Amino acid sequence: MSTVEPIISVEPANLAPGSLAELFSKGALAVMVECPSTLRTLWSGLLENQDEQLPWCGTMGDMARNHYAGDGLGEHVGDMFHYTPYRIAYTARKFELVQDPATSQIVSVPEHFIQGTKRFKTPSPVLEICWKMIHDIMDWLGPPTRPPARFQAVVHRLKYESDLQLTDQHYALTKSAIGRWAQLGFDIDKMREEARGPLDHKGISDICAVLSLSPPLGKVVERMNRAFARNDARRALPQGARLIGKPHHDGRFFSATCGERSHISTEVYDGRHWIELPVDCHHLVVIPGLQAQTAFGLKPTLHRVLHRGESASAADEGSDITLLLGSKETGGRHRAGGFFPAF
Repeated sequence: MSTVEPIISVEPANLAPGSLAELFSKGALAVMVECPSTLRTLWSGLLENQDEQLPWCGTMGDMARNHYAGDGLGEHVGDMFHYTPYRIAYTARKFELVQDPATSQIVSVPEHFIQGTKRFKTPSPVLEICWKMIHDIMDWLGPPTRPPARFQAVVHRLKYESDLQLTDQHYALTKSAIGRWAQLGFDIDKMREEARGPLDHKGISDICAVLSLSPPLGKVVERMNRAFARNDARRALPQGARLIGKPHHDGRFFSATCGERSHISTEVYDGRHWIELPVDCHHLVVIPGLQAQTAFGLKPTLHRVLHRGESASAADEGSDITLLLGSKETGGRHRAGGFFPAF
């Protein structure tokens, strides 16, 4: 049973090795680390640098050149356009940081981003601040009796669409850009994400999704799913809201987010209710992931992303952006024409 509030606010000066581990062990779902000056510097360097053209402001050609695919979603770096109904809906720029043990230099992967005929490289002081903050959170997250875990730092900039109709258009664009058989797969994935109750289990959801492709069977599955949905409290949504990021645990040690929110919200689950995280640009909201469970015995926090459904206005343009800092186990990665090293 939890002995603390589900969301706790702390100042960095009050944190020490193991502090976050203790709070999460006592039942906290998220910890808000108050660090406005550091976040102001990071926001300025990563989201307001006039020399950098972020992917939602650039061209599809540059986005493709800056995309490096891995074995799974968590292994992609560079620029990406991810839109699958109910599962994921953002445009992003992601890079990872590793430390060369010989020189202690912080290396960014990828090292630069293409912008037309030019290349942009994130300034080293910004990378150093990212690394230090992530390193500090790893110290606070791990039990003080254990040696520090080796990790790669991750830095993600995620842009959600404020206009829900535009999000739907992005889904349509994604589907129309693939072949006929892949489009069937897209529809199956969509149906899988709609599954509720006992249908929402691996294997069963796959079978039901395939059966739904047949109109007669699809109607039967749809009626069953609607009946189960009425009693599925974990999938209940606020009035007018749309699920754009399915309930999930992050695979990392932790995720720490800040950002601007006007139509998007992130919620954590306490076992009975969904609780909205107060995401802003003054706090880093830290939640543990699956690797923290494996390494430190901490329960990962289940969370989801919602679009609140209000109409977007011109004044909201540029909002609904998230800056995410995190860490993951070390490991190498392949890329076209080369290899990303793990020091």
